[in-house]
Amino acid sequence: MAKQLYNQPSPLETRIVDNVATWLRADGRFAFTTVHPDSASIPKTAGRSLGRAALPWSPAPLRQWLRAKLTADGQYADEALIAERLGARFSIESMTRVESEAHLHCLCVAVKR
Repeated sequence: MAKQLYNQPSPLETRIVDNVATWLRADGRFAFTTVHPDSASIPKTAGRSLGRAALPWSPAPLRQWLRAKLTADGQYADEALIAERLGARFSIESMTRVESEAHLHCLCVAVKR
């Protein structure tokens, strides 16, 4: 079994958002990118395709579980997850999808309230 050398948090983990909210002053900006779950760099498995298709028609508990699976619990983030994680502490100033040579990203700039 491979030994884990460090415990890397998810890019949009709630703990990171909490820390940034603590460090920033009011009207301070938080700029970041995340890999979008629709990125071509994420393997298009049958399970992922089925989960993506079922998401809009799923009941709330199943929809939450599917979203967690599709975003790998925050390793990837779409616009809805970003808005959810930033919550009431930040206002989203801008959010755009940006294509790099490797990934589809969500680029977000948020302002602390």
